[in-house]
Amino acid sequence: MRRHARFAQLAPAIDGDRFQRLVRAEHLAAARLDTGFSARIDNYGCLDLTFENRGEIAVVPYLIVQGLMLFLREANPFVWPSWLPPMRAQTAREIEAAVEPWMRSLAIARFVNGEIVKFFDGAGDELRDLFARARSFGFLGAAPTEDVLVRNAPYVYAQRFASRKRVAIVDRDGAGGAALLTRIAGVDVDLRDAERAAIAARWFGNDAFGRALTSGQYDVAIGPREAIPEATVRIALDEPHDGERLVRAAQPIPLSVMVTFDVADGDEVRRFAVSAPHLVLRKGGAPPTAVVGGSSGRIGLVVRDDYLGTGDADADAALALATQLCAQGFGANVVGASHVDPGAYDLLHVFGYRCAHVLSGSFARAGGAAKVPVVVSPYLDDPKSEAQWGSAVGRESLVNAADEALRAIYAGAIAERRLSARTAPEIGASPAADAVVRQLLLSAGALIAAGGDEETRLRELGFGGPIRTVPGVLADELDAEPSIGSIVGLEDFVLVHAPLEARCNQYHIVRSCAKFGYPVVLLGSVLDTEYYGEVVAAMDAGGLWLPTAEVTAAEVAALYRRARVFADASWTCAGLYRMLRAATAGAAIVAPSSGSARSVWPGLAQIVDPASPASIEQGIKAAWERAPELAPATSARTIERHRPFDMLVATLDAYRLAAGVAGAPAPS
Repeated sequence: MRRHARFAQLAPAIDGDRFQRLVRAEHLAAARLDTGFSARIDNYGCLDLTFENRGEIAVVPYLIVQGLMLFLREANPFVWPSWLPPMRAQTAREIEAAVEPWMRSLAIARFVNGEIVKFFDGAGDELRDLFARARSFGFLGAAPTEDVLVRNAPYVYAQRFASRKRVAIVDRDGAGGAALLTRIAGVDVDLRDAERAAIAARWFGNDAFGRALTSGQYDVAIGPREAIPEATVRIALDEPHDGERLVRAAQPIPLSVMVTFDVADGDEVRRFAVSAPHLVLRKGGAPPTAVVGGSSGRIGLVVRDDYLGTGDADADAALALATQLCAQGFGANVVGASHVDPGAYDLLHVFGYRCAHVLSGSFARAGGAAKVPVVVSPYLDDPKSEAQWGSAVGRESLVNAADEALRAIYAGAIAERRLSARTAPEIGASPAADAVVRQLLLSAGALIAAGGDEETRLRELGFGGPIRTVPGVLADELDAEPSIGSIVGLEDFVLVHAPLEARCNQYHIVRSCAKFGYPVVLLGSVLDTEYYGEVVAAMDAGGLWLPTAEVTAAEVAALYRRARVFADASWTCAGLYRMLRAATAGAAIVAPSSGSARSVWPGLAQIVDPASPASIEQGIKAAWERAPELAPATSARTIERHRPFDMLVATLDAYRLAAGVAGAPAPS
């Protein structure tokens, strides 16, 4: 029996006894196939199965069907949700045998583009009428997937507030949402329609629809503003009032991105308003940088051309440094590598070796004007040259494995460095070994290393010039926005701030947090849409994706000052800036073994192997459990050893040394 762990965030409460009584081949009454828009060519989609016996109903949603396997029997075509109650393999085989002839006939007829409903022989007129009513009400298992997801969007959002809480729902369309929230919370529901409530109670097997709302205080209330009771968190299915946060749900992409609050994913399909208490944020952090002033010099801070769209740590580092340099009187600006005019600057500071090829073209075009001092922060954080391989096989292992058993095999092979894929280079391939990259590093007037281990690697590479150690120059922290409770909920969380792509390994962080029940907040921009779908599908009720465009700088500052743990398990990072910021703000740190975090926070940062899900689990668990001890110590060490002013002075010293090597006046 194959199982998948997708869509746990959308899983309804399912009574185990009812499931055991009804989910059998002889009680199979209806099946609804939705092909959706899966990126996998061998997926026909998801099946929702309805079982009925003596008036009782059980619905089993999100049974993945791999259509290709109906004919090329490499594996069972049916992949069952792992979050269902326990089920005998023989029972599953009997149900599959009842469904497969219908599936094969559809495939042969090529009638598999869209939604199809089939009633089996045991489905009488009463069941068909009930199914039609459930479908008209948008109930999971009967209605089209998009209809279900749009109706349930506010309740998916509510999960971040609802775990182990009291929830009140007043909403004609709230039955499906109530079924979701009953899995994690105590729920009272008023559907404002007795017939709808009776059908919902029968369809979902849930007694929440028979309980009246009480006058007591609720933790969460959902419904039209004028109808819902007082609660700590209120989700009003209306336009926002002053002090409330507008949330916009985007068009679902069934089987890919099921529920999204990022309108970059699709057209807005509904909106609602959220009000929640302000959060208590940690105080402290690094003191504001002293402004000495009187400095001058034109400094170009060179980053990748896509730095604004990518939103990675190297861009944060360059933008923060530009702010600090300008405050001291320098003329500093951030510029993409292909747009650099070397003659316009007194010194260039290059962030990351990945700029090398594009920057060499800019130098070639400038000709003699390219004789300008150069300082490089290399971010040489892939000492085993396995990041390209690991990113590729990690992505391919998700794309090519629909069930948990095969994914576990692939994950084990990756952890042992013995998996290959068509799109993956061999271990040992690295752009850092490219001749153009080496030329940039070896010709620089000075280098800035993130830590002692990177300095060692640079010396081994053959660089004999001056090196200064600067993990980053933090910008002075903004006033943080305490209203982020309406975005992230009221509990502690793990923060991951990185572009969403296989290189950054968010999938395994999300799986680890789901295993331990830790809320996790992912912040960033989507660079790989298929990987994004896998990450979102792996989230449970505590998982949350925040697109950068949907949060302000003050809200980002608040996320850093509220996070219990900051986690990075990337195959290769774009510098330590975000870890430095999180450490200063008082979060416990989880960092990859490939970077310099071990040397910057020895004995404090929890170092994980990006190739090993077990290592990532252990690191996150240790950081979470030891956060009261680790976080203050990490913050104190960071503020003591890496104050922004001291790091700025060290950076300026590298500029002075590079100018001396080039025989040019130093910015001062």
